[in-house]
Amino acid sequence: MKLFQRITYKIVLSALALLGLASCGSEFSPDTPFPVEYDQTLYIGSNNRIIYAIDPVTAKQKWQIAVDDEVIATPIILDDYLWAATKKGTLYKIDKISGEEIDKKSLGGEIHAAPLVHEGKLYIATGSNLINVHLETLETVWNFNAGANITVAPV
Repeated sequence: MKLFQRITYKIVLSALALLGLASCGSEFSPDTPFPVEYDQTLYIGSNNRIIYAIDPVTAKQKWQIAVDDEVIATPIILDDYLWAATKKGTLYKIDKISGEEIDKKSLGGEIHAAPLVHEGKLYIATGSNLINVHLETLETVWNFNAGANITVAPV
């Protein structure tokens, strides 16, 4: 892990500890994605197959949802939804307020990097593939094979 990532990771963990989230401590590691803050909520995936929504002021858990594998890619927020991907290759569309699973799709291949949304299109790297996923139906619009594993988020 790069020095900057280690330092940032320690800062994030320190902030979580200050918020009283030490009880979740063993579930987070250097591979845990960074939290995403949106509209007075911190969203974070964990190595224990759970995504948490946490109030950043009170440190109270708003909701949690179990998923099919570790969440090692940082989730993103778009409109009313949290988009999260698991290492196993499953993309989840979750209601950001209630934590209810709206939809999910197995994309095949491990997902190590956050999805990207650009001009109403969602792009995500799975294994050696870059996939364009339709935001409403989660159907694959197209799939590009890079010939080698993609381990960083598209930009």
